[in-house]
Amino acid sequence: LTKTNTLTKTNTLTKTNTLTKTNTPTKTNTLTKTNTPNRTYSTTKTSTKTATSTKTATSTKTATSTKTATRTKTATLTMTPTRVVQEISASGGFTCAIADTNGLCWGANAFGQLGNRSTTNAKIPVRLVKSDNSALSNLAQIHTSADGGHACAISTTNLLWCWGWNNVGQVGYGSYVNATSAVQVKKNSSTFLDNVTGVGVGTQYTCALVSGQVYCWGYSVYGETGRVGTTTYATIVTNNGSTFNGISEVSAGARHTCALKSGNVWCWGLDSQGQLGNDDTFVNKSHPVMVKKSNGSDLANIAHISNGARHTCAITTTGEVWCWGFNDKGQLGDGTMLTRPLAVQVLQSAGVPLTGVTAIDAGVSHTCAIISGEAWCWGLNDKGQLGDGTTISRSYPVKVILTDGTPLATVTDISAGTAHSCAVANSKALCWGSNSAGQLGDNTLINKLRAFINEL
Repeated sequence: LTKTNTLTKTNTLTKTNTLTKTNTPTKTNTLTKTNTPNRTYSTTKTSTKTATSTKTATSTKTATSTKTATRTKTATLTMTPTRVVQEISASGGFTCAIADTNGLCWGANAFGQLGNRSTTNAKIPVRLVKSDNSALSNLAQIHTSADGGHACAISTTNLLWCWGWNNVGQVGYGSYVNATSAVQVKKNSSTFLDNVTGVGVGTQYTCALVSGQVYCWGYSVYGETGRVGTTTYATIVTNNGSTFNGISEVSAGARHTCALKSGNVWCWGLDSQGQLGNDDTFVNKSHPVMVKKSNGSDLANIAHISNGARHTCAITTTGEVWCWGFNDKGQLGDGTMLTRPLAVQVLQSAGVPLTGVTAIDAGVSHTCAIISGEAWCWGLNDKGQLGDGTTISRSYPVKVILTDGTPLATVTDISAGTAHSCAVANSKALCWGSNSAGQLGDNTLINKLRAFINEL
């Protein structure tokens, strides 16, 4: 940036005063007196006075003032162009995103879940790296656990990388050592997991979609990996020993897993709060069971699913939403706080179904969705995670608003974590809610009740 200001000012003043004054008075007095008695006396007096006064005054004053000021200021600014954000994922105390196909994370880092080869919290985004400190780039998807300590990303070549907490093998590279940088998931000690098209990151376990089948690994006390036990390598999920294929999407919660197959939803694992959505018996399952509606019919025509910690939501092909499971904070969005072991429809308001939904993400105790390009959330709001400018929990959806009070619009991705939420709009990252560990990425620890732009 070069700025030049040149100012030239010239003042010329010439003043000439000429005064000529001439006075010529002439006075002549002549007196003649003659007396003649025998005597003649003659007097003649002549007086002539001439005074000539000429005064000429010429005053010439010329003042010339010239002032030239030239100011040149040259500043060279080097700025990193704003990154183009593709995806974002909010977790329990940390956040990860893909920007310009590179991985970035920020927030809590006790287990190395930021993937930057450290365990120090970061209040601003840090670069996600591999073990050799090179950037983890060319990423297509990124996912974090809703309330856990690890995360995973899928490359554009369909390879799966994970990092963070690994005390029970949830990172999937054959070890129980925390991974403070991204490592590639393996099927066994010598074979990497490839052809990965989807991933669900649970609490202490992970599942991936590979060629229409589900592979899981990590801790599984309730059957959430399709078996009971722990494994440090990716292992295929079956349906009671039979092939379980034709899967188009997989999602992991705290201790339960769901998969989308031919428009139906299948779930397995912990069922303590009805999160499997199959019946009202609350019995854990280590094999997939089909989700049903509250009227007993199969939940069908589903286009997308998302597992929260203890609840699950699904979008139909016509843009309606059904949820089931734990509902203590209104996270199912049906206007109640009643736990639902069978799927119920999310409502806009009493008796009015929520429609036009194109994306959804279930968090720990709240849920967020995209409706006609705008962000909506419902459920627990004690930290402002609903983004409506309050801390009032909601059992019906409310609009997320920006710091200026306008709705958050043109949203292309949305994510609900434990107590904060994030979205992508106009290729920028926005976050709101709890900021206890810097998970909002604005270099503070201050909670935000409205969405703000995070300039990654």
